[in-house]
Amino acid sequence: MSDFVRRVKQLAKPFASRLRQLDIELTERCNNDCIHCCINLPANDSDAQRREMTAAQVKDILKQASDLDCLQVRFTGGEPLLRPDFEQLYLYARRLGMKVLLSRTRASSRHTLPTCWRTSRHWYRWRLRSTGCHTESYEGVTRAPGSFAQILARRESAAGAQRAVYRQVSAAAGEQA
Repeated sequence: MSDFVRRVKQLAKPFASRLRQLDIELTERCNNDCIHCCINLPANDSDAQRREMTAAQVKDILKQASDLDCLQVRFTGGEPLLRPDFEQLYLYARRLGMKVLLSRTRASSRHTLPTCWRTSRHWYRWRLRSTGCHTESYEGVTRAPGSFAQILARRESAAGAQRAVYRQVSAAAGEQA
C-alpha cells in the first residue's frame, strides 16, 4: 500500500482535510524565455537563486502542510528541476505521504528524468506538453535555440523510462510485460 493511500485511510473524512493541496514555487529561474511567461529569469541568475527558499524552509512548509492533512503538493517555477535539491524535496514530500505533482517547462538540461523517478518503486505517470509542433513555432515561443530538439529527446526519454517502469511493475506483479 502506498504512503498516499495509507494517509487517506488514516483521515476520518479523507476529502475534508484542512488543506487539500499546496503549490510551492521553487524558483523563478528558467532556461527558456517564453513570450507568454512572466516567470522567466535566466537559469544562471545568481540573485534569483539567492532569493529562493532553502531546502529547510521548503521542508518546514511541507511538514506544516502535512500536519494540516495535505495530501498533494505541486512544485512549480520557472523550472523546478533547476534546483540542485529538487530530488531531496521530492522524496521528503513523498515520505510525508504526499502525492507530488510537477508543473515545469520540460526544458531543464540538468535532468532528463530525475533519478528519484527512474529508481522509485512508485508508479509515476508524466505528461509532456509542447508549445509548438515544429522547430520554428516551438522556438518562436520559447526563444531558446535548440529547445525543440531538447523536448523531442526528453519525450523519447520519458516514454522509454515509462515503458521500463511498466515492465518492472508488471514483472513484480507476475504479469506479462
